[in-house]
Amino acid sequence: MKIGHYSPTIFAHGGIGQYIQRLGDAQQSRGHDVVYFSKNNSEAAQCTIAPTDRDLFSLAKGAGLDILHLHKEVASVPPPDLHVVRTMHGNQASCPSGSRYLSRRGTQCDRTYSAIGCFWGHVVDGCGSSKPERMKAHFARIKKEKTVLPHIQTLTVSEFLRQRMIIEGYPASHVQTLLSPAPVVSESASIPENDLPHFVFLGRLVPQKGIDWLIRSLLQVKSECLVEIAGDGYFAEEAKAMADRLGVASKVRFLGWVDAPTAARTIQKSRAVIFPSVWHEPAGLVTLEAAAHARPVITAAVGGIPEYADPSFSIVLEPHDETALAAAIDRFCDDKKLADSMGRAGYEYVTQNHSFDGFCDSLSDIYTQIIDVN
Repeated sequence: MKIGHYSPTIFAHGGIGQYIQRLGDAQQSRGHDVVYFSKNNSEAAQCTIAPTDRDLFSLAKGAGLDILHLHKEVASVPPPDLHVVRTMHGNQASCPSGSRYLSRRGTQCDRTYSAIGCFWGHVVDGCGSSKPERMKAHFARIKKEKTVLPHIQTLTVSEFLRQRMIIEGYPASHVQTLLSPAPVVSESASIPENDLPHFVFLGRLVPQKGIDWLIRSLLQVKSECLVEIAGDGYFAEEAKAMADRLGVASKVRFLGWVDAPTAARTIQKSRAVIFPSVWHEPAGLVTLEAAAHARPVITAAVGGIPEYADPSFSIVLEPHDETALAAAIDRFCDDKKLADSMGRAGYEYVTQNHSFDGFCDSLSDIYTQIIDVN
């Protein structure tokens, strides 16, 4: 099968770029012919520049693709003789900003899209930027999505996203869920015998990631422990000041941005991963990362997270519940055997349910279905 992958910045640093590279490599290893298309200049081998949608579709047809896999939006409906599938990695099909988070309220947004309601959400509730140019771009994007996506078979990374799209009026027959694979971990080390239990937070330091919820919760943690916070963002200085102000600075260590190997080592030092997100995460892949390292996860019941955070290795809380988060931390501090057993259960779970081979098999079946139907 000849497969094309498209994103405006095909191998940009970040989760989607790494995922596309990993997926393409796996498909090539299975004997498929894989090519890449990007809107911008790319030094990647086999990458063809397609400045416009018309160029993209023309180049895809000229290359003799069996299927074109989109990882970002396009503004035009593909021609009927080109087989196309789109992976929806975020909330953009139902939310202009893509955040589904009302920052001024500190809560998730469950509205259906309307121009007036979402304009209010931007200006009053802080869902996305209130800067005119950014708002204009957000509303233009969702207009494109609502025009084009009904004509493209779409894969969502969670059933949460699929249901939001159906509520918005996208045809259910054109939307199906394909859960994401777990990362491949070269070594899943046992939980170390630390005198001081370690925990780790991985993510951007912004309010919607729940960093303030985590820091406030430490006031109620009875056990001695250390939470290592790996990540950076505009809320970093406020988070440090909050820890000082609340008197919990001795329980946190801010590592700043870390690369993937350092993140892996930090997880392996930990007793559990804390993933206290308070916005509607499309998937919440930190849960799979924790389980792949044989670590349990403490997380929140928002967005697509519960679909990945199986009870065998996860403690899933209501967002902003400081008492419950503190109790979960204390529970793992007091019971290393529990952390060990849940971590091993998580490793078994993702090995059986989120393997990359299994994901590639399912995706290949979907490609074949789309080609056969058309």
